[in-house]
Amino acid sequence: MQQRNLPTKQFALFSLFVIFLCSSLSFAIEHTETIPSQESVTDQLITISNDIKELQNKRANLSSEIKKEKDDAHKKELEDSLKRANAQLKEYTELFEKISLGGIDTARFDVPAKQAIQQVDDYNWQKELIQIAQPVFTEMKKITDAPRKRDLLRLEQKEIDERLSQLNKGLSTLNQIQISELPESAQKNLKDIQDTWNNFHKELERERRLTTIKLDELTVKEDFTTRLTKGSWSFIKGRGLLLVITISVISILLYSFNRFLVLLESREKNKISIRWRIFMLLYQIITTLITVIVTLAILYSSGDMVLFGIAILIILAFLVTSRNSIPKYFIKTRIFLNMGSAREGERVIYNDLPWKVSRINLYNAYLVNPLLENGTIRLTIDQLNTMISRPTKMDETWFPTVVNDVVLLPNGSTYKVMRQTPEYVYLTASSTELIYPAKDFIKDKIINITYGYSTSTELAVCYGTVKNNIEFAIQALRDNLTQFIENENPEAFKLMKTLTVDFSRVNENGSAIFMISAAMGSYSTDYRLSLIRTIQRGCMKIAEKHHWDVVTITKYIIEQESAS
Repeated sequence: MQQRNLPTKQFALFSLFVIFLCSSLSFAIEHTETIPSQESVTDQLITISNDIKELQNKRANLSSEIKKEKDDAHKKELEDSLKRANAQLKEYTELFEKISLGGIDTARFDVPAKQAIQQVDDYNWQKELIQIAQPVFTEMKKITDAPRKRDLLRLEQKEIDERLSQLNKGLSTLNQIQISELPESAQKNLKDIQDTWNNFHKELERERRLTTIKLDELTVKEDFTTRLTKGSWSFIKGRGLLLVITISVISILLYSFNRFLVLLESREKNKISIRWRIFMLLYQIITTLITVIVTLAILYSSGDMVLFGIAILIILAFLVTSRNSIPKYFIKTRIFLNMGSAREGERVIYNDLPWKVSRINLYNAYLVNPLLENGTIRLTIDQLNTMISRPTKMDETWFPTVVNDVVLLPNGSTYKVMRQTPEYVYLTASSTELIYPAKDFIKDKIINITYGYSTSTELAVCYGTVKNNIEFAIQALRDNLTQFIENENPEAFKLMKTLTVDFSRVNENGSAIFMISAAMGSYSTDYRLSLIRTIQRGCMKIAEKHHWDVVTITKYIIEQESAS
């Protein structure tokens, strides 16, 4: 149903089409080249008539000699010569009649017309098929008939020339013999040999003239350009015109059916009911049958059985080569009827990305991701058959980001999303561009910090200075840091949701570790660096105020906040 490669079915149809074009054009050319010129007909008839008269005289002499001959061996030779003379006379007579009638096939009139078209009473589909295909193969035979005859005549002419060459040498030697020096009996034998081979020499010359006339009849009288022009023009006026009419009618039908289907789909585009899909399936089957029937009707009514036979062969080739694809057609039909493992309106995973099956038609399925630029992919029915979909009863994430979101990569760097397509996500930061494969964008768990994040840092102070005042230290850090951030970085403070200070642990060096975390709201990524620096400066001032010995302040950590 979908063109993927060139399988046996398409190759068979293409081969038949090429054979048809070649046969039509070649047949037209053959008809232009086998018509003998009017000027040579008279000369040929005169030559053949003289040969016929000579053969008739020879046959009469041979018949008379056979009646008188007593020697059985010599009589057998005379009878063989008479058979050859009769065969040549028959061939010359048929050739004379054929040339007189303009080169028509006289053998076609040997059988009565009724007998030629008589049908077999018992129906046999194989014979019927052969009878339908017979005009096609007859056409192919006509194409190669003249070249095959020419080749055979050239071989025959070559054989006759070789025989004449050898016979001329033999007769030359024979004529050099001094007959008067031989005994009387030898002279008689030599005379008989000389007469026999002279007659045979005449027969060979006669055969060569006959072969030359036949070859001349089949020899091309016009140059290639003229023959090609005449053949092409004959094809255009005949089968070419019929092909144009047939193709035009088929094109109009297919266009009309397709436009009507598009009109129906535009009115019913929101419906995905099983009735509508069955109607579309039946519509495609019926329109295909109508197109085939109309095509056959045009070819049949034209009376050109060659074209009609080729059309039948193409249809049979399609049916034969499609029998192994019937299970696949059933699978594709089931998917089109929205009864497969992947269904219209549901969610699938393709190329590691989530997609919605937007639409399924007879040949393709369309997947859509609303968050991707150019986020529509066209797949074949075969590809959709390997997927499993599930319904989406609530809003789900179709992609981790949208354009202008800020993300945190696994290496800790942050980038802004400029574009995202089904293949790549285009990122930028500080005039640096990065192209990230879309499927890896999900696999690598890229963190989107646009809609909230938490940034944390650790403050390590000497435990001896706070060992009896842990709770006081926590409260002092929380209150003083909140006030410090509000004073030092008021814009960040407005977007800050919570500030958390908690005692974490006492490490092996005897330092008390306090964890300080700030939860930021949406679209606060511009303050992710300035806020952590403000927090670290505030920690230093608070430690100095309360005389805490600061050991170290660790670098900050960013984590993604939930959408809430």
